[in-house]
Amino acid sequence: MTFRKLQIAVMAFMIFVTIILWKDKILETYSAITVDILLLNALLFFAVYYSSNFISKLHRMANWRLTISFFDNEGVKVPYFGVFYVLLMISALPVFAYIEEVIFRNGTNSWMEGIVRSIIFAALHILSGMKLASFPLFILMGMWFTYQYFLGGVELSTVHHTCYNLVIFSLVFIQVLQRDAVAGVARLRGA
Repeated sequence: MTFRKLQIAVMAFMIFVTIILWKDKILETYSAITVDILLLNALLFFAVYYSSNFISKLHRMANWRLTISFFDNEGVKVPYFGVFYVLLMISALPVFAYIEEVIFRNGTNSWMEGIVRSIIFAALHILSGMKLASFPLFILMGMWFTYQYFLGGVELSTVHHTCYNLVIFSLVFIQVLQRDAVAGVARLRGA
């Protein structure tokens, strides 16, 4: 077994354990998602996506990434396993969102504090592999989640954060499923 395969297996196992240990939080968060919350966060995602693409065209530096993105992760790239891997990630999204919301929103008392925390939130997301063009947009997303925090605490901001990430990972899931289906058809035709 290569190191890369071992790394993927360990990551999948850790996500699986996370799902088992946090199943109540996961169920609570997913059951709180309503159609309006889903649509609102889908609109936010597409606004961020297209704005990021627009900013990326303004200067080539805007396309720079400081590290490798999750979407370059080997677990996503492995044929047929990628679907399972993305489904594991979708299952665990509420846990990751909750942890981020506790770190970046919990205890925020003012908009000024929310802005500072949103800048840190954006910087850490850029360091995790997002394009530099996304930095101002991640600040705005952080402010959106801060607004939700002010309305309903960590629970509501976690629901919105989970929903936003769910839109992203649903698109990744469709892309991986399509890639694997095409590979499967090609394999059948070659057989």
